[in-house]
Amino acid sequence: RYADEYRSRLSGVQTVPTAHTPEFHPWRRYFARGMDFGLAALVVLFVKTVFLHNTFQEGLSSDFGQTLLTWLIVLLIEPLLIHFWGTTPGKWVWGIRVEQNGGGMLTLSEAYKRTFLVFAAGEGLSIPILNLVCNFFSYRQYTRGETLYWERDSAIRFRERGWFSPTVFIGSIALRFGLAVCAVLLSLLPPCRGDLSVAAFAENFNFYRTLAEGDSDGFYLDDTGTWQRTYVDNMLSLEQPSHPKFLIETTDGLVQSVSYTLELPQQAEIVTLTNTYAQAAYLALAAAQPETDLWNVQAFFRTTRGWNAAKPFSCQWENIAMDYIVDLDGFGVMSNYGTDDSALLFPDDEGRAPNHLSVAFRVARDS
Repeated sequence: RYADEYRSRLSGVQTVPTAHTPEFHPWRRYFARGMDFGLAALVVLFVKTVFLHNTFQEGLSSDFGQTLLTWLIVLLIEPLLIHFWGTTPGKWVWGIRVEQNGGGMLTLSEAYKRTFLVFAAGEGLSIPILNLVCNFFSYRQYTRGETLYWERDSAIRFRERGWFSPTVFIGSIALRFGLAVCAVLLSLLPPCRGDLSVAAFAENFNFYRTLAEGDSDGFYLDDTGTWQRTYVDNMLSLEQPSHPKFLIETTDGLVQSVSYTLELPQQAEIVTLTNTYAQAAYLALAAAQPETDLWNVQAFFRTTRGWNAAKPFSCQWENIAMDYIVDLDGFGVMSNYGTDDSALLFPDDEGRAPNHLSVAFRVARDS
């Protein structure tokens, strides 16, 4: 261009400036989109784990649902940012602005239309596999200099920001990772804190039992601490000391101790012994203490390390003490599913020899 201008000046003929060639920065745009989506995903994670205490659903359907919720946030918030400021956090970091072709901010309807077309045409409605195909064709269309579907009424302006962009981008990844870890740790704290009523204890107990087992059999504790069932499970279960009856002691309506006992004399069949109920009861009461927080919740969970369902165990957290006493006689013991939380008990001599099983559990506030 400068050579043409120099020759035109020598010849005395003034040339008409050529149109500005559009800039193409596919990776800057990709990283900007990823940063914005990551921030929205962090909001969904906090709501799901910290506020709704929903940390248990996993699998393709759950991941897809979480992705759609993240896109819902993007679809609601991004158009507002583009309309009022012409950029988003990710676009700002990478020096990107969205404007009308003739300059100026997009109208609100134009901004919403643009973001929806990004979701529909650029991301294939976030449907697995289809989104990768749409990403590929959008990338190829963009690098060929063709106008993307969502940019027919808008223009992208770039500003060079040197090392600022990658530095902040990497820092944002580290920050999001740290916040995600905090969200997971916070999700381990129970829904009810402080001194617990029976109903609050039951809510905490159901929370930790679901955390350990999922909704495996439909049983839960109601507000009175009594077992209830939401559905009938017709599957055969070998677990015999099941759903122990809790003895809950209270003072002025606040739980002071929780205990249960199990007694199984002379068994001829295999018995499945679990400490899940005892663990959930201990966690429900101990984790509710005001001293349990984000910074020591991992240390708190380590108090149950080494708790074997077939062996006596005791531990303490703050002013909460727990004792789990097992008396086994006439059984062979094998770990169930390779964990300490459950054990298979085999009667000696196929149940013809004398055997006995008793369990006594108690968790209580120190007097």
